[in-house]
Amino acid sequence: MGIECEKTYCPSSQSAKQYGNTLTIVFLYTQQERVNLEHNIKTGVTGTHGYVKAKYLLFDLPDNKIETLEKIGVNTIDIIDIEWLPYTEHRNTYGSKEKRHINTIALESKPCGYENDILWMYGALKTYKEKGIGLCPEEQTNYLAYKLILEPTKLTEEEKADIYDAEGKMNEDVAYVYLGFKCVTLNISKEEIVDLMRLCQKRYTKRMGILNDRLKDIGCSIEKLKKTEPDKANFLINAVRRFQEKRYNTYGKFPLYLNLDGFLHIYLRHVEDLQIHS
Repeated sequence: MGIECEKTYCPSSQSAKQYGNTLTIVFLYTQQERVNLEHNIKTGVTGTHGYVKAKYLLFDLPDNKIETLEKIGVNTIDIIDIEWLPYTEHRNTYGSKEKRHINTIALESKPCGYENDILWMYGALKTYKEKGIGLCPEEQTNYLAYKLILEPTKLTEEEKADIYDAEGKMNEDVAYVYLGFKCVTLNISKEEIVDLMRLCQKRYTKRMGILNDRLKDIGCSIEKLKKTEPDKANFLINAVRRFQEKRYNTYGKFPLYLNLDGFLHIYLRHVEDLQIHS
């Protein structure tokens, strides 16, 4: 049994020193451990820490560290952030021996939730393009991914060339949005989840590299900031990880937008609470 996730460690912890700042894993636990956890929750025992075993899902750790993860695990007190995805092997079980009978009622319904979200988002982006309004790069990526999901037969040859390379491999930015939708709607295979987690880790690494470069411009670095001003470091890391481009123009073919570099310039140079001195 397990939960598939990407976790971030406290930078000064033993786990971070041994495995790096992030790991893409599935937590592993036995049926008895699940029963014990349910008992602790029912009796109000929470907030405890210990070692939890995990299966590594990517390919860049040596065999001895992968074996250590599966046999010993990592200390949960070292974990500061978890991004999780549903595990595709639906073998969830419970400690109770009671037989459960599911009464099912068939109801006709239209798609709802996130499916409807991308309908209006795609519709808005499509309208902007039809009116000749320039989209920022992230909006263009979202437009291509949404069209691939909703209107794949209407993709133009130019759009197909933007989505796929000469060998038929999907552009990674488009794949990130496309697989993210499949994950949210629970229509994703185990192989696709692994690929999505790889893209998430690559995206995180790239963004942390940009943040570190901008900090170096003012005589600092992520590691130095974590030691001297951990609250500012935590804010910046989370803001950069979640950042989305913002477009401001409502007409004209040339987009006026805020990208990650612009965001960091404003926050590092012009926001008083985040002034960082070398």
